[in-house]
Amino acid sequence: MEPQVIEKAKEIFSSNGLSYDEAVNLFLEETVKQGDLPLGIAPNSEVSYYELARGLSGTYFRAYYVNVETGEFTIFRPQEGEENHFVVTHGEDFFNYFLNRCSFCVHPNDLGLIQERFNKETLLKELETKNHTSTYHRSVEFGTTTYHVIRAALAEGHPCHIFIGIINGNELFDRDQMLRVEIKKAKRQAKIDSLAGLYNKAAYDSLGKRIDRKIKEGKARFSVVVCDINNVKLVNDTDGHLAGDAYIKEGSSRIQKTFAPAKIFRVGGDEFAIVLEGQLYEERDFLVSEFIKDSYDAIRSGRCVIAVGLSDFDSEKDTSIAPVFVRADMAMYENKMRLKSIDK
Repeated sequence: MEPQVIEKAKEIFSSNGLSYDEAVNLFLEETVKQGDLPLGIAPNSEVSYYELARGLSGTYFRAYYVNVETGEFTIFRPQEGEENHFVVTHGEDFFNYFLNRCSFCVHPNDLGLIQERFNKETLLKELETKNHTSTYHRSVEFGTTTYHVIRAALAEGHPCHIFIGIINGNELFDRDQMLRVEIKKAKRQAKIDSLAGLYNKAAYDSLGKRIDRKIKEGKARFSVVVCDINNVKLVNDTDGHLAGDAYIKEGSSRIQKTFAPAKIFRVGGDEFAIVLEGQLYEERDFLVSEFIKDSYDAIRSGRCVIAVGLSDFDSEKDTSIAPVFVRADMAMYENKMRLKSIDK
């Protein structure tokens, strides 16, 4: 930044109680209105210089103001070791200069992206539709890789002028990565049943949509297993809800033991669903028969009893997963009645 700008900003800063950034913005706006700021490009552009002020006040470690018609540009960068001091230089043929510079400092794997995005025609076409754009890339300096963000925006009211700022993106990148992890974690948590630690009804519905797409594509081959834990209401009424919760956890653990690694869904208070595909589909009859044997053993040993039903997808009549689930649910109910007739 030129010395007279710095001095005037400091004066405004000290006399009006403004922050340094606010003082710079105010001075630049007032100076531009008077047409006195000798930056060489768009001398009467109030909005453009306001954008420059934002860059000068520390948002960017390097900023460019470009006249795309003539190719003239001005560079603003912090003066090393001097807080709030900026070096201002001018140049011609911005796009050639910028891409040339990028070829030396941008990571080779990202250079093609920058060359494509900051080609003059490509950039202007993008800015015409949405006024601004941002691009992540890696830079390599002295053997160290850092992340940078290049932001480009049209100067409002001046379509032949653009502002380009470069931000150190390491912190932004780390924050973005953390945000992605948190979003992924939140999405997963939204599909987990907190009591049983299994997938919930929302997760089952999501899987159902994927299965329905496979049915339409003629690629579906699966079975649905429905399990229901007997006597949950009786345990709740007799021993309380904490005992009922423990009863459900015991049952869900037994279901997992038989049908894992298939995803298991708690689709109701005491009802669970499993979709068997691949190798587990091939073993479906054996798995269900073993589970039924375990339920008979549970009657004798006084453990919780779990009914089970199985139904295979029929490509000739099933157009979605829903009727397969209904048949499995009916088969489970029949098994439930048989188990209750024994467990007396």
